[in-house]
Amino acid sequence: MNPRTNEPNALKPKNSMLSYHNRTRIMQDNDKISVFTRNGIIRATVLIDGFVSGLWSIEEQRGTATLQINPFRPISSADQAALHEEGAKLLTFAAADAAYHDIRFL
Repeated sequence: MNPRTNEPNALKPKNSMLSYHNRTRIMQDNDKISVFTRNGIIRATVLIDGFVSGLWSIEEQRGTATLQINPFRPISSADQAALHEEGAKLLTFAAADAAYHDIRFL
């Protein structure tokens, strides 16, 4: 939860971007090129204060699942801590079989 706005910081799946006809309420126009590919792939997004603020992905290698969070702009330490907490929950669910979990901000 973001203490400034009471909006949850979140790691959203790809399909959450399909739900909005007018995406300007949740995403800056210049970020669309990073979220939507030319061939229709929608990347998983990071929400801060209800606004698309970056991308995330999980890579698994040698028993370690690493959540990579790539913000579009610098984020505060409070937002980073909130995303780290959400990321830990995500890894517990999405990479339950991995021996180790890691979270990296790129």
